[in-house]
Amino acid sequence: MRALLRMCVASTAVVAATLATPLFAPTEASANEMVLVELDLAKIVTLTEPAATIVLGNPAIADASIFDAERIVITGKSYGTTNLIALGPDGEELYNTLVTVRAPEQTLITVHRGGARSSYSCAPTCQPSLVVGDATENFDSVNSQVSARTENAVAGATE
Repeated sequence: MRALLRMCVASTAVVAATLATPLFAPTEASANEMVLVELDLAKIVTLTEPAATIVLGNPAIADASIFDAERIVITGKSYGTTNLIALGPDGEELYNTLVTVRAPEQTLITVHRGGARSSYSCAPTCQPSLVVGDATENFDSVNSQVSARTENAVAGATE
């Protein structure tokens, strides 16, 4: 019983710390810092000078777009690390940093059954989630359900 109580108190402390952290605070660009982005989420990076062009080393890992001259939106697409370069109007390098895409740590649960892995997003109830590296059967099943749901939503919006 005491172990369960300690777990509840520890969990409450983690939740309180998470809630106290601003969720949508933009990141000030610093060429020496790595930008961490969670899979399927976006992060705003604020530059100190206006950028005209951005270049991503591997667009399969992250997507980036210029929101305005001094803000870039980076979206995590797949796990891994790549680099982001921002160039000024004259082609000079303003910013060059690593971008790492990782799993959402607060809500992702991974279940291993033998050699098969399945992932669930638990916020607050657990639902199957598409995560690269999951067992093919599970991934394909969830992917087909998500695709069908998206197609239905698009069809409903265009009617």
